[in-house]
Amino acid sequence: VALYVSKRKRGLSTMLGRAPAFFPLFEEMLDRAELPLELKYLPIVESALNPEARSPAGARGLWQFMYYTAKAEGLRIDSYIDERKDPQRSTEAACNHLKKLYEIYDDWYLALAAYNAGPGNVNRAIRRSGGKRSFWEIRFFLPRETRNYVPAFMAVVYLMEYHAEHNIYPIDVRPPHALLDTVNVHEVLRFDQIAQAAGINVSDVAHLNPMYRLDVIPATIEHWPLVLPSSKIPSFLAMQDSVRNVKPELTPDIVFVPEPVTYRVKSGDVL
Repeated sequence: VALYVSKRKRGLSTMLGRAPAFFPLFEEMLDRAELPLELKYLPIVESALNPEARSPAGARGLWQFMYYTAKAEGLRIDSYIDERKDPQRSTEAACNHLKKLYEIYDDWYLALAAYNAGPGNVNRAIRRSGGKRSFWEIRFFLPRETRNYVPAFMAVVYLMEYHAEHNIYPIDVRPPHALLDTVNVHEVLRFDQIAQAAGINVSDVAHLNPMYRLDVIPATIEHWPLVLPSSKIPSFLAMQDSVRNVKPELTPDIVFVPEPVTYRVKSGDVL
C-alpha cells in the first residue's frame, strides 16, 4: 500500500479514470459466474486496464492470457483476430479460468498465485513447503514475481475502494460502458470506412475494438461485433453500405490460414 501511495499514485488515478469503461462489464461477468466481485481489480495488476498490453513473455490483453492458456479457454487467435484483447470475450475466459483454479485449491490466494505463475509452480511450492496449503506459508517457494503478486492485488483492492482517504482521485475519465453498444458486421469493413460512416476518428474505432489486429473486420462468412458509442450507431447503420465503396482497393482479401498442428513422432510411425 505504501509503495502504491508513494510511487504509483498517478497510475492509480489513471486506473480510476479507466474504470467506468470496464468495471460494469467485469462485474456483470463475475456475478454471472458467481465469483468474488473484487476480482474486477485483477486487470489493474495484470495490464493497467489496457487491452493492448503485452508482457515480455507474450501474454496479452486485459487479463494477460498466454497463447496456450487462451486457446484452452476457447479464445480465437489468428492473423486477423486476437480475442485476448476483446474485453467481453477475454473476461468470460478469465472467469472460467479463475473458477477452475479455485476448484483446484479451494483458496483464492493460491488460485491467484496459480493465475500468475501457473498451477505447476504453485504445486511445486506446496511440495517444497512440506504440503502447506496457505499462500503465506508457501510464498517464498514461489517465483519472485508471484511472491509479490497477491500482496499487490490486495493493495490495489484496498486503494481502489478507499482511494479518497489517500487523496487519490480519477483523471482522464473514460466514457462509461453504458454509453457503448454493439452491432454485427456481415461484410469486410476497414476501420477508416467505419470511422467515416459513424463520424468518429479511426483511433476511436481502434480503441473500442482492440481484438481486430489489422484495422479491418474480417466478416467474410462469420458475423463479427463492432463496438461504437450508442449515439453513433444510427449513422453507421445508415451509411455502412455506401462506405464500402470508399477506396475499395485498400480492402484486403481475407484468407484464413489453418493453424499448424504440431505432432511429436513416435517410434514405429510412418508417413
